[in-house]
Amino acid sequence: KLIIVFIFLITAVFHFFYYTNYKYYKEVLGGRNRYRWIEYGITATMMIFVLCLISGVKELYATLSTVFLSIIMMSFGYFFEMSKDPKVKLSAIIMGFFALVCIWSIILGQFIPNIISAKNDQDYDIPDWVYGVLFPMIFWWVSFGIVAVLNYKAYRKKGYDFSRYERYYILLSYFSKAFMGYYLTFGLSRDAPEKNS
Repeated sequence: KLIIVFIFLITAVFHFFYYTNYKYYKEVLGGRNRYRWIEYGITATMMIFVLCLISGVKELYATLSTVFLSIIMMSFGYFFEMSKDPKVKLSAIIMGFFALVCIWSIILGQFIPNIISAKNDQDYDIPDWVYGVLFPMIFWWVSFGIVAVLNYKAYRKKGYDFSRYERYYILLSYFSKAFMGYYLTFGLSRDAPEKNS
């Protein structure tokens, strides 16, 4: 619960900085936002850690792998925005998606067997909301990559406007964190699953 509060607090601090500091506007006019990747490096990594906890990733090295892969994935986003070379940008997108697939393979590789075991072997009645956390989160995480792809395609054309994609990132950041916060708060306030027998 405390981690979720910190995720929102850190996001709020960064967004307050974005809307009150001229340095942010200079960044956006320059076709990048280096501050965003610092924010995501912190908050996305915390989100991945929480998702590992709720999906039952109990292996220490598996959890650490997802955390470090999240940081690496954010660094690819940073390199994407910092580079002017379209080939470097494309490489950053490809490597970012590779890291994303690795992260979710680890999480789902633990979540699905844990759910099957709890339902079939231990005869627990798994509430529907449990399924409603992870799978939509995959959608939100993939959406950031889709924005990067659209950004890359627009970058190669005349009249490129980075601020458009910056707005998309801000909206996705808000909705993905709000969704996760709502579902986890909802889930944590529910009674523990009961055995069917």
